[in-house]
Amino acid sequence: MISFLRDLYVQIPGGYSDNRLNAAYVFGGFPLLMDTLHTNFGVSIDGCFEVDFSGFQSVIDILGGVDIEMTSKEAKTINIGTEAGVYHLMGQRPLLIRASERLTMTFTEPSVSAMCCRQSIPSSARVMRRT
Repeated sequence: MISFLRDLYVQIPGGYSDNRLNAAYVFGGFPLLMDTLHTNFGVSIDGCFEVDFSGFQSVIDILGGVDIEMTSKEAKTINIGTEAGVYHLMGQRPLLIRASERLTMTFTEPSVSAMCCRQSIPSSARVMRRT
């Protein structure tokens, strides 16, 4: 799993001017986003899907959750604990991170949900899986 910051300034193929990575999705959906990733980073994406918040929670649950390393302040903010350390989050918990944009997370293992959370969980979580 690779995570790309959505605000990376990249070359968008197809006659578009250079712009942020997330602009490729806005201009041409997943096909243009996949072309942009391939053009700039040599990464080929074999499949994509898009989920809303409810679907995002389901994906996290299906994957068995996500382990996230948090500071004590971060853990307190989402009411999961008081100590710094690795916390296993399921379902709705990772969405609480979105409610507190001042949190900075370090993920201990790659996962679909880690990529989305790392990018502050956009309004509609866009998930790409490379097979």
